Amino acid sequence: MSVDLFEDHQRRALGLLRAVVAELAPGQSEEVITTIAREHRAEHGFDRWLAPPKVLLSPRPETRLRPVHSGARTLQPGDLVTLDLSPASDVAFGRACVTWCYQSPDDELLVKARQAVMGTCGYASKHKTVGELWIFANTWALNRQMKLARAADI
Repeated sequence: MSVDLFEDHQRRALGLLRAVVAELAPGQSEEVITTIAREHRAEHGFDRWLAPPKVLLSPRPETRLRPVHSGARTLQPGDLVTLDLSPASDVAFGRACVTWCYQSPDDELLVKARQAVMGTCGYASKHKTVGELWIFANTWALNRQMKLARAADI
């Protein structure tokens, strides 16, 4: 195994993510968008998933994102869209995730999230542990009267 192998898989995972985003259209359900991801997987050189693709649509920032795909929730301009793709091959995998406001200027929540990420990246170094980065990011959010969601909460 080499770093180049993982870098190649990551690059292709990002290409898969771009292909899915390019096909989004208003009215598509989470199930339809998941099917689009599955259809494009092989085109990018993957034959399986490390974890099933997640597609979450949320009409309002205060709506809790649900991990179960739904045919009832459909994509509309202004919705928050989260795509989480982990395509894999028999030797490695890639991971590509994104959340954005579909066909709309960025929501205030996403602007704040980006600021938190940029602050945490500025604090990060090769000498910091994941735990130290978590503490920094969590403190950043608490100082702004927000709370970070954990993966288990999503």
